[in-house]
Amino acid sequence: MLSSLAVVIIISLLMFYLFDRIKLHGLIGLILTGVILGPYVLNLIDPKLLEFSSEFRMLALIIILIRAGLSIKKTELNKIGNYAASMGLVPFFIEAALVAVASFYILDMEPVIAIMFGFIMAPVSPAIIIPQMLGMKEGRLGSGSKIPTLLIAATSIDNVTAMTAFGIILGIASGGQSSLSNIALRIPLSIILGILLGLLVGYALVRLFNRYDIRDTKKTLLFLFVAILIYGLEKIIPISSLLAIITVGFVILEKDEPTAHRLALKFNKIWIFAEILLFVLIGAQFNFTALGGVAVKGLVIILIGLLGRSVGVLISLMGSGFKLNEKLFCVASYLPKATVQAAIAAIPLSMGIKDGDVILAIATLSIILTTPLGIVAPRLFRP
Repeated sequence: MLSSLAVVIIISLLMFYLFDRIKLHGLIGLILTGVILGPYVLNLIDPKLLEFSSEFRMLALIIILIRAGLSIKKTELNKIGNYAASMGLVPFFIEAALVAVASFYILDMEPVIAIMFGFIMAPVSPAIIIPQMLGMKEGRLGSGSKIPTLLIAATSIDNVTAMTAFGIILGIASGGQSSLSNIALRIPLSIILGILLGLLVGYALVRLFNRYDIRDTKKTLLFLFVAILIYGLEKIIPISSLLAIITVGFVILEKDEPTAHRLALKFNKIWIFAEILLFVLIGAQFNFTALGGVAVKGLVIILIGLLGRSVGVLISLMGSGFKLNEKLFCVASYLPKATVQAAIAAIPLSMGIKDGDVILAIATLSIILTTPLGIVAPRLFRP
């Protein structure tokens, strides 16, 4: 497996460099590397590496969330909090509803399965959006309107809502005892518990770092493994682990800014390796043959959902005072799918739920189509 990993990393670095040189984002090169080397084309990636694909992807997501938390200041959040909440909810539910209705009529899905499909397709990708916004913050771009912070916070809320809603509707679709009314109850509960846990852990880490002389490298590892444990805790109690992890970083930044900046530099270096694995493995899961006869129908559903999301963003930013070009940048940045779809799209199929194969195929198609779009489009609007 190590030899296969070494080959993948070397080829990925070359592809990243090549795509950067031809004025395309290097991440597109990483995804294409995964497609070509993956099991559905050349099949050069060790199967053992693919077995741990979901764990690698989740580790990369945790690193992204830590970096996001270490970059959000309270003063910035206070200015855009309402709009972040609106952007985290309104576009998500509009897109989920449109995808559900479209799949009900176009694919003849059962209503509950169509709703579940909507929740799978609607969330945006923190793996695409957050690193780009962090890059803008580091380059002091968009700082006047706080757009990078807005998109980071909104993406986090979007994903929290999606994961919670999907878990509930999955229980309904698989014959569980949950009801649709539970969605309205569990989402705010998981958010509140996630924030409280994040505050508690954040204050504990700050006290620990201040009391004992610990090297920054060890602080970084401690933070990372604590975040992994928080994520695992979500399987036991109904908390939003994603929001909890972000909150931990937020607390460290507020209470000990010098330490937060040093930790952020360490995580930036870790992200270089995590980024390669994440996007190569996303590309490797694309199965051309699984699309079969649903490719065209799937494309129509994806486009309907993205149109609804774009309208939702514009609705959310009404009264914000943003200029038209700033709103268009938010629309362009808020399109890509990848992280959540890669994590949950295969679950219905593995549980034997009807149309699980169709859900996986179209979700994978959305990743391949919207990831390059979500990388290139913001670069066009950013200046």
